[in-house]
Amino acid sequence: KDITLGGAGTVISQLTAIGDEVYFSATTAATGAEPWRSDGTDTGTFKIAELANGTAGSAPGQFTQIGSRVAFVATSTAFGSEVFVYDGTATTLLLDIRPGATGSVPTGLVAVDSKIFFAANDGVNGIELWGTDGTPEGTALVQDINPGSASSSPSFFSPLGGGFVFGATTAAHGRELWKSDGTAAGTQLLRDIRPGTSSSGVTNIASNGAVAYFSANSGSTGAELFVTDGTFEGTLMVRNISSGSGSSSPAQITFAGSRIYFVATETTALGAELWVSDGTAAGTLPTRNINTSSNQGAWIARITPVGDKVFFYANDGNNGLDLWVSDGTLTGTVRVFDQLQQATTTLGMLHHNGFLYFGGSTAGAGNSSLFRF
Repeated sequence: KDITLGGAGTVISQLTAIGDEVYFSATTAATGAEPWRSDGTDTGTFKIAELANGTAGSAPGQFTQIGSRVAFVATSTAFGSEVFVYDGTATTLLLDIRPGATGSVPTGLVAVDSKIFFAANDGVNGIELWGTDGTPEGTALVQDINPGSASSSPSFFSPLGGGFVFGATTAAHGRELWKSDGTAAGTQLLRDIRPGTSSSGVTNIASNGAVAYFSANSGSTGAELFVTDGTFEGTLMVRNISSGSGSSSPAQITFAGSRIYFVATETTALGAELWVSDGTAAGTLPTRNINTSSNQGAWIARITPVGDKVFFYANDGNNGLDLWVSDGTLTGTVRVFDQLQQATTTLGMLHHNGFLYFGGSTAGAGNSSLFRF
């Protein structure tokens, strides 16, 4: 659909596939950024609400399915940043969690079974864990994890074993790994990885539903790769990649087949490169030193799984940011083709129906062209 007629164009972002439809934010000169949906046809592409007065825009995002409806976060003139729900016909406020125009600023929406969980600030308890079944009466604070006005600031919600895990901060333990089944009684510290009040700084949690990998600092190793199966005993460091107290800071953790791929920094020689892990220390290895310049790193971005391989952008120091593929081995980690002059990370990367779509430029095509492989 030509949302903005003429040559002005429309800024589109936050595209999220839900069922056979796509929900997104579309910014026009007349309305600012507002929520839209599309079924792939002109008539089926339309704005589902205008939540902010004039051209301010409501900046919608975090579109998440809840039952037959779609929840999302937007900033309205009357309520500030809150959760809204679209039922296919109308968009309504879920609940004014922080009454008035300030807004509770919900973040991290994650769907678990028929509910959604997220962090929000009701103006009394600070930023804490909330849950909803999609109705006002079914929307409530799950637990005030860090009692009082100080916030636990839960984040990196990731489904695991029928519930979910996340990072949260308390006065007694600092920022650590927590788990929840969606009830107050079932929301508890999973493991104090860095014992005492100091934080392990849990971050970058990624899960396949059975296990979750994340980055954490035990206090003696720096930020390294950890794994959890949702139990205390099953929460442990996989490998101390950057020896001593240095941090490898695992990021962009991506499941592909029976393994994970991620970016880690081995500080003595490799810099930030692509690693692979089967969940064991011996099976956690660098795929290849893509940029052989000492400690330069390859600027890995947009890791995208295709079967048991991953495609990604990387810079080997000679060819600019290019499309690469890895099967987890040295010989199987290669630049895909040499016609690409420069990859364009802003266009992202998507695997769909047997094809990989990505952005870039070649000698015969301009910048920010879309390619299919």
